[in-house]
Amino acid sequence: MYFENSTSRQAFEEEFASVRQQFQQNWFVQDVLQIEVVPSFGFAYVQDVGTDYDTLYHTCDLDMYADKKSIKSAYSAIS
Repeated sequence: MYFENSTSRQAFEEEFASVRQQFQQNWFVQDVLQIEVVPSFGFAYVQDVGTDYDTLYHTCDLDMYADKKSIKSAYSAIS
């Protein structure tokens, strides 16, 4: 996703939090099955890493795996 209108890093992170919240509030439902979808996100803020596609992609990829690990450990702590 590309958030072109973010005015600051904080606004950018709030937009991502809003997207994650939408997933938490809207489970996938089919027939009687309900599944919580917990996406992992990685992001790169252009002011921090620049506009080079490869750098942005690599930064997002690393951040996504860190997010995935964080989510897994949070769910493991619940079980």
